[in-house]
Amino acid sequence: MPASFSRLPANLVQCRKYIHNEINQLLEHTYTFNGQRTAFLPANHLATATQDRVIQHLLTIDTPSNNLSPAARMAFFHLVKRSARKMCIAFFYSGLSMANLYQVIHGSSPLRKDADLPFLTNVHPMTPDQYQRVSGHQYLFLAPVFIKGQFHLSLAARVPIPIDFSTKSGTLGGGAGGKVFSAEVHNEHHQIPGLTQPFALKQIVDVRSAQRERHVLELFANTAVARNPHVAKIYAGFRLPERTYLIAEKLQGNLNELMKENLRGSVGDRASLSKPWFLSQLRGLADALAQIHSVPGQSVCHRDIKPDNILYQETRIRDRRKQYTFKITDWGCATGDNYTNRKQSSPRNIAKGSPPYNPPEARKGQSSSRKHDVWALGCVYLELLIWYTGGYAALMHFRTARESENDEDFCQQDNPKKLVGEVRTQLSALESISGREWARQVRTIRRMLTVEKTRLTAAQVSIQIR
Repeated sequence: MPASFSRLPANLVQCRKYIHNEINQLLEHTYTFNGQRTAFLPANHLATATQDRVIQHLLTIDTPSNNLSPAARMAFFHLVKRSARKMCIAFFYSGLSMANLYQVIHGSSPLRKDADLPFLTNVHPMTPDQYQRVSGHQYLFLAPVFIKGQFHLSLAARVPIPIDFSTKSGTLGGGAGGKVFSAEVHNEHHQIPGLTQPFALKQIVDVRSAQRERHVLELFANTAVARNPHVAKIYAGFRLPERTYLIAEKLQGNLNELMKENLRGSVGDRASLSKPWFLSQLRGLADALAQIHSVPGQSVCHRDIKPDNILYQETRIRDRRKQYTFKITDWGCATGDNYTNRKQSSPRNIAKGSPPYNPPEARKGQSSSRKHDVWALGCVYLELLIWYTGGYAALMHFRTARESENDEDFCQQDNPKKLVGEVRTQLSALESISGREWARQVRTIRRMLTVEKTRLTAAQVSIQIR
């Protein structure tokens, strides 16, 4: 199709055939979303097919009504331009007249517009035959454009999704109520600067997890959290009747996978896993958590900090050495409440998270606070330090000893305010390594693994963990 639609025939029958054939040639058929092959007109071609000159031509050769005055026809043209371009091309492509379009637009109050598409049932005053003709074709023009920071886009089941992915190709990982897949989106169907393809597509089945995640991500939009290098980038999202999907940056794995791949910790790769790098990552996570906890006017709590929910980005630096950046992700357990409306007794504020990393107050069913995250991060810090100084075998020994002593928890079940013996043993051992090389960091971890009242804040941790 010429970019300007310069050859539009003046004859109605010929014009309808011309547009129908040209659109068919430009339909995209190569994208398969979760096993379903989709067909849609890409956004750039849709913009060309619905430009002002085309709309005006269609309304000229196929008049909406002989009874309309020139002024009324011009008013209808501006109405279609403003809010019914997709409806216009869908009707014309389906063989319906502009008189049908006029009647459908004016058949309800307020007037129907593109935002009302798709028509899931017949609408007044279309006949059943007219509805049948337009009901399938309308979807060709409805493929969404995903916009950065938009997470509440709700789509009908048959709307073509311009994303290519399959659950059969395996997952990149999983989190609270969802799985993550590698995917690619049509370049004309996203407004996400910096999006690298393929990206990570998170599929969430659990309704409450999806609601929490979308809510918190919208709170982060246009704040420092969204730009923090230690928070995994989640750009946009959309909802289908039985699933919610999030478009995120594709990272290499989580901390558990990184520690398993680097069996000897810093001993195995002192060049890439230097102490300054290690401390910068601990500090970066604390800085990120402090920003998360400081979203203006909100009380945000992650509630599920653990190694599986901290991803890493792998890059190559000089001499082709690897560099890793740790990033917090997965907001399926998070809360984000306005201070003025927050109800501490609300069920959504009851402590969540993963039991081994839950703080003492979670054992009592108390409400979550931001210090819940600080305890969990302290547990992660301790495991990271054990791995870094002793390797993966030392970490697995620590986890096994904890499990045999107290079902993997860091605090005692019968006395939650007290750390289990293996945790105290490891803290003491780390504190005395190599002339107390890690004493300052261990002291910080001790102050993170204490009762809520005396526990550090994330901002304090970011200062003291250096």
